[in-house]
Amino acid sequence: MANSTELVAAARDLRGTIDASRAWADEHARMAPEVVQALRDAGLFTMIAPRDVGGAEVAFPEGIAVFEELGYSDPSAAWHVANSAALCSAAAGLAADARDPIFTAEPGPFGFAGVTTIRGEVVEGGFRASGRAPFMTGVNDAPWGLFHGEVHEKGAVREQDGLPDTRQFILPASDFTVESTWAAARAMRGTGSDAATVEDAFVPEGRTRSTIKPAVVIDRPVFRIPVLAHMGPPASAAILVGISRRATDETARRLAARTSGSIIARDRVRFHQRLGEATAAVEVYSAGLQAMAKSVWADVQTGDLSQPAQASMYATSFWIMDQTRALLSDLLLLMGSAFYASANPVEAGLGDAHAICASLEKWRGLQEGAGRVRLGLGPQLPSF
Repeated sequence: MANSTELVAAARDLRGTIDASRAWADEHARMAPEVVQALRDAGLFTMIAPRDVGGAEVAFPEGIAVFEELGYSDPSAAWHVANSAALCSAAAGLAADARDPIFTAEPGPFGFAGVTTIRGEVVEGGFRASGRAPFMTGVNDAPWGLFHGEVHEKGAVREQDGLPDTRQFILPASDFTVESTWAAARAMRGTGSDAATVEDAFVPEGRTRSTIKPAVVIDRPVFRIPVLAHMGPPASAAILVGISRRATDETARRLAARTSGSIIARDRVRFHQRLGEATAAVEVYSAGLQAMAKSVWADVQTGDLSQPAQASMYATSFWIMDQTRALLSDLLLLMGSAFYASANPVEAGLGDAHAICASLEKWRGLQEGAGRVRLGLGPQLPSF
């Protein structure tokens, strides 16, 4: 089990391995086997998991740093790790007899379906689950997957505290089938986000967790942070900072070597200024995320995450996501003909950045909620 600092170093050490396999991942629309194994061996898929099962319970600032490092190498690899956090976080709410077997097989990647049509029919001892997840990152390599769905009883949706009883259903790979649907994807191809179908699979009560009133079995700092922080806007913002850092490095390298007509790009003052601004911006975004993450981590040392800390977390994350997309667009313009003359990480990074942000747009209300908290108003989303 690696500690937090070791995980950041491990992510950095994997740059060469991950980068060398990006072409394979793009061609096959899934993560290369050697990258999956390298991420397993480094303990990155389980960095959020409880120490009780060999996880690192990574400190939040270090987790953010890991996502930035992986975003530099390949956003798809970072997305695998982020999606695995959903099941690892849920495991902290399961009893040991249900939790421990999940981590005795391969240590990830763990599938996560944010959009799903699972229906859990109440039966003795648990549920009979059926439905389909149109996207599940890493599903071809996942020993376990986490699905969302509603509980049905006697032909109707069961309620909990006046709301539909929604649950996380955790199933082994033997209980779902994979449908190849990701081959036509234009961005984040390495995520291998194929569809997964569940047909009348028995899920014990102990391997489910309510999303209305989540059970708490392990109460330690990392699990007091909402799972959306480990795999949603903050993690995504860090990935986009990594993409932007890579794009800035690549732009500088290409501009230093190319000519545009009779004008040498590296001798133009406008290019110097914009590249300097981009370099500074990336450093500011990275430092801002770290400052936010350290504040959040300090906040959860003695209790649940406060609303002001959540407001800072979501406001910072969405702002950086928007800023980095604009930065990547500017870098493409700066590259001129080098942009369209050949495939390059800047172009690929912009597509990946838009794909990541599009998948999180449904949570944009968290940014609004951050403003409401600053005004002394209550957030309108239950996710806060």
